[in-house]
Amino acid sequence: MKNIREKTMRLLRGVVAIAIMAISAFAGDTEAQTYILQGEGLDCDGTNCALPAGNNLVVDGQVIADEPDCPGGYVRDGSVTDYILCEKTLAGGTDRMVKVGDFWIDKYEMSAWASADCTGNQYGESGESDWAMHDNGNWIVSQESYACSVTGVSPSRYMTWFQAQQSCELSGKSMCTNAQWQAAAAGTHDPGSAETGNQCRIAVTNSAPRATGLAGASPGGADSCMSMWGVEDMIGNLWEWTSDWWGQGADSMSENQDGAFGGDGAWNVDPAQSQGSYATYFPATALRGGAWNTGSTAGVFALYMVHGPAYSATSIGARCCTR
Repeated sequence: MKNIREKTMRLLRGVVAIAIMAISAFAGDTEAQTYILQGEGLDCDGTNCALPAGNNLVVDGQVIADEPDCPGGYVRDGSVTDYILCEKTLAGGTDRMVKVGDFWIDKYEMSAWASADCTGNQYGESGESDWAMHDNGNWIVSQESYACSVTGVSPSRYMTWFQAQQSCELSGKSMCTNAQWQAAAAGTHDPGSAETGNQCRIAVTNSAPRATGLAGASPGGADSCMSMWGVEDMIGNLWEWTSDWWGQGADSMSENQDGAFGGDGAWNVDPAQSQGSYATYFPATALRGGAWNTGSTAGVFALYMVHGPAYSATSIGARCCTR
């Protein structure tokens, strides 16, 4: 028999195809590697064998695990076939994330809640005072807030970067990086200057963001505002904070933040033009996508680098990612 190293094994996203001839060589070739299938439910059709999710392939004692479809605590919705949709049932709704490469991102823009199960008071639904997360002007977060990606609610806004970051972290996620945001937005149809139907909300004036879950059902389709990965409303609706700060100064400037930030020092920083309340020397933080009234300049490449992380506004929200 030929050496097993001349045989072919294909691994594709957790599906293992093993030729029957190669399997028959295992017993007779002393130089062959040892392959062990761990787990139950191996599905063979007479030619190939598929390794179901949750099972492992062990090669010479090394476990080659099935690549997970969903982050811990989430299960895949198998009825969705155009993209990978992961769900976790909570008291306040079903938290949904989708997979993009090796990370997951919230399907919907963040709604922030007083309780981890997406219940209680929702922060940032109608005004800055909804947050109640600053004490006498001190914008360091002092009250728990949990980020949820649930449908049928108005996304939270009026949030500073600090509030968005805390909300993501307390929910076991992280703020999306600028690079993650860009990857997840790929394929979102840009309606131009005026949307119709479920297209991206970019041309409404004197209004507010629409509720989550109204972006249509066609990934990358002209009749929806959904990326090729199943992420909704990445163009328009709300500007979205990302984790990245930029602004290294060209000189040796040394200043202190205002008292609301404890007088903490800032060195070699090029401050953002618009700092928000009680701040002076923070660098600019990347906002992406556009808002409901941004018009034709909203899009997957729209970038706003004016505001520091202490800034908040009616048109600014966020979403979370995880690995």
